[in-house]
Amino acid sequence: MKSGHEIFREFASLLEKYQDPIINSFIMVEKIGNGKIYDTRLSNGPIESLNRKIKDLKRLGRGFRNFKHFRNRFLYATRALPVLNGVSDYNPVSYLENDEF
Repeated sequence: MKSGHEIFREFASLLEKYQDPIINSFIMVEKIGNGKIYDTRLSNGPIESLNRKIKDLKRLGRGFRNFKHFRNRFLYATRALPVLNGVSDYNPVSYLENDEF
């Protein structure tokens, strides 16, 4: 604040104004991932990634007329474990041998 240069005084006032958010950005939290617990800083990166996926889907869809269709398409595109060919543990497909006809 006592600098003879205006740019340093502006920067010092900026640091004073946003002191709490700056300090909070260095707080470490425990997260669970890949089978272990580790310390990391809080980040809004995962939310921004999700927002980007939504925007990309809207752009690629060129306008959904029905919100229900848009919601279902988003849930389908972002699911963690895709169901291949409609086969799941709940509804297994059974194949018959030729001699059983």
